[in-house]
Amino acid sequence: MNQFTVPRLHEDPAAGSFALTYEEIERPIALADEVWVFLSGGPGESGIQVGRLEAVEQRLRTELPQEGRIILLDQRGCGESAPSQHMRCAEIQWNENALVHPDAMFALLSNQAKETVAGWPADLMPMMITPWQSARDLGALADHLGVERVNLFAHSYGTHLSFASLKACPDRIGELRLHGCEGPDQTLKWPHAFQTQLYRLQELWHDQFLSHLVEVLDTMDRRPVAVRGKNGEPLYVGGWGLRWMLTTWMGLRSRHAIVHDVVENMHAGDPSALERAVQGFQKMLARRPAIYYLCDSASGISAQRWAGFLMDEVDTILGDAMNFPFPSIREAWGQIDLGDAYRLPPVADHVVQIYTGTEDCFTPSANVKELRKGLKNLSHQVGPGFHDDLLLEPRTKA
Repeated sequence: MNQFTVPRLHEDPAAGSFALTYEEIERPIALADEVWVFLSGGPGESGIQVGRLEAVEQRLRTELPQEGRIILLDQRGCGESAPSQHMRCAEIQWNENALVHPDAMFALLSNQAKETVAGWPADLMPMMITPWQSARDLGALADHLGVERVNLFAHSYGTHLSFASLKACPDRIGELRLHGCEGPDQTLKWPHAFQTQLYRLQELWHDQFLSHLVEVLDTMDRRPVAVRGKNGEPLYVGGWGLRWMLTTWMGLRSRHAIVHDVVENMHAGDPSALERAVQGFQKMLARRPAIYYLCDSASGISAQRWAGFLMDEVDTILGDAMNFPFPSIREAWGQIDLGDAYRLPPVADHVVQIYTGTEDCFTPSANVKELRKGLKNLSHQVGPGFHDDLLLEPRTKA
């Protein structure tokens, strides 16, 4: 592994520095000044760990120019890069009503945030972990590698970071190849994108999934279901809790079958699939690093877009569950809001290639339409695929 240093705050070098880690994929032919940087998602994934997955490494080797160097970057706070040693969150202190009402779960996540930050050293502040700081790290990486520009190959949140780099250090960025699209004001998800996804899943399964889902949610809204948590503790799951969990699975090929399993079993009066799903969901939340909350909180949402969300969720089955606990959780973490200037659509003449999947409700094709005007050299390819397919499945060249 290799390292380079970046300022903790690019605006204030006196605040000290971090060491960031990267690996380079060996290639038979590689030009010194042709560099591609892999930006993984999350926020919080290790670019090195994800990039070393066989399917991902194969894609990087075959889809990027043969003469290009390939850098797997652990963004600040991720993997082996500092301050990842402080990014593990405090344990969530579950209570039996946490998955019944959002206020109960929000209180637990707020306590988790405050406890996590309270355990940090005095020289570590939430404002040091934002997409804006990470974007400026890419300029420092270019300096370290001795190149004028780095090209970006990004997935999921990595696409958000890529767009941030077009504002933070445009002269240090070359071509962008983005898998999914999360623009500066697209961190929070449109409720109707998930409504559309439910229709797609209904078409995929060719059964009564959608009507059964509505019935199950209505029943659980009125009468929460008792299950055992991951440590055997008693928990109740209401309609809101099920909505929140469903939204984390339905855009992933590797997880969407859980949606069908839980709904159909609950419709048949069997809560065993729900119990297994709740325990898996608890484990997933326990693994979420602080950077997940810090970066998405900093990116935030504009008031105009938020007002649109409140109107959009009214006639949707899942409401706004997909965005919980954002944007309100920002205050518990003591994080800054990067502001509406940060969230303006990018304006750039960089070559930008975007690939989106028809079954991806997290970074959907509709996001590209909002950004198209300012991206003068944009090409957009749409194909079948869930969110994880964009990175894990080989792409057929157009």
